This record gives sequence, C-alpha cells and structure tokens, in this order.
Amino acid sequence: MTRRLLALLLSAGPEGMTVPRLVSGMWGDDYPASARQMVRSHVMRLRTMLERAGRPAAGRSIIHHPCLGYRIEAEDADIDARVFEKLLRQGRGLMVEGRFAEAAELLEHALGLWRGHHALADVRDVLDLEAEAVRLEELRLLAEELLVDCRLLEGRVQDLVPHLASLRIRYPLREKFLAQFMLALSGTGRRVEAMSAYVGSRQVFIERSGLEPSAQLSTVHGALLRGDPWQSVVPLIAPVAGRAAGHFP
Repeated sequence: MTRRLLALLLSAGPEGMTVPRLVSGMWGDDYPASARQMVRSHVMRLRTMLERAGRPAAGRSIIHHPCLGYRIEAEDADIDARVFEKLLRQGRGLMVEGRFAEAAELLEHALGLWRGHHALADVRDVLDLEAEAVRLEELRLLAEELLVDCRLLEGRVQDLVPHLASLRIRYPLREKFLAQFMLALSGTGRRVEAMSAYVGSRQVFIERSGLEPSAQLSTVHGALLRGDPWQSVVPLIAPVAGRAAGHFP
C-alpha cells in the first residue's frame, strides 16, 4: 500500500494530491473507515523507507497541507521516470545532429532504468495511474525504436535480429518493429526471410485490425523486393535521421 502512495504522489507532481483522492487511489471505493488515519501512517512509513534507501531529503520533503493534502518534493535525478524521459529527449536531439553512436548510449541507459516491460506494474490497477503507465510504456517503445534506428544507421545489424524477433512477438501490430526487422534481416543477407516476415505480418494485420500495412511499411517492402540496398531504405523509417541529413523540414 505504501508503494501505491509513493506512485500516486509522484504522479501528482508539485500540485500534490488531496487526502480523499489518496484514499480513493489506495483503496478504491471499498476503503476502510480509518482510511484517513491510515494515509498518515503510510506517509510516515514512506518517509522511513526513503531514508533507509539513502534518500533522506526526499523523505523529509513529503509535505502536508491541511487543505491540499500531500505532495512530494524530489529532484528529477531521484525519479527514474524523469531521468528516463530526459535521456530520451537528449538521445533524440543527438540523432537530429547525426551523432548516432552517442544517441544510442543514452537510449541504452534510458532503457536500462526499466524493470520488466510494464510501467507501474505493481500498482497498475490504480485508476489515477493508468494513463501515466500507458504514457510511459509508449515512450519506452519509442526509445526501443530509436535505439534500433541508431544501430541501423551505424550499420550494426548483426545483433539486432534476435532482439527484434523478440520485440515482434511481444508487439505483433507494431509496424516499426517489423520494418526494422526486415532491414536487419536484409542487412545480414537474409532477404528471403525479410520478405517472408512481411507476408506473415501482413496477414496478422488484416486478421486483427482489418487493415493493410501502412504506406511506409509497404514502401520498405517494395524497396527490398526490388533489391535496393538496405542502407538506402533506413531513412524511410528513421525520420529523425532524415532531418539530420536535411531530408525533412
């Protein structure tokens, strides 16, 4: 329950969260009669946990206001989600400058902050946190896509195939991963497998969504089918790199 409290306070930011909202977030509609007192108890426990974790400043900065409730003051460096988003922004900026190796390092660092595949997994049932969890997971997938873009732009395709094969299994409707997988296969001399992956995934798209693959993915397929060098196709799926080269506004 204390973890729920921490997640709720962090998601609320500097505005904080009223006690009634904390009660609702921690227990839902079936809250105990002593919920308000229990919130105070969990706040004290959270302060102790933060101090034991070596973050006494964060523990002391859980502020209570009689009307506004509780808020937590913490440096961005103390919150993994904020560090992750900062590294993602910096990585994208380096990609725009064409510094793909440096961008990849930052993106790898950002993804290394994740534990498991789902944000806020142990408090996902809290309604107030659902939207934030979805937002963070979408940003993680973006970071995965950008990191693969960097490796493709560097020509480092050999190690990408098994990683992308795994991502495609977890996210079968994510077209960007399929396009990257096709390019990685083509880059390792497995063009027939790349074409086969497209055909199989196209059928999945149609069956699950009733839609054909996007025009971008069809363009990648057509280019590889014609035998275009895979390196020349990468900018079609890496628009950030295209902007760096002046191909995009």
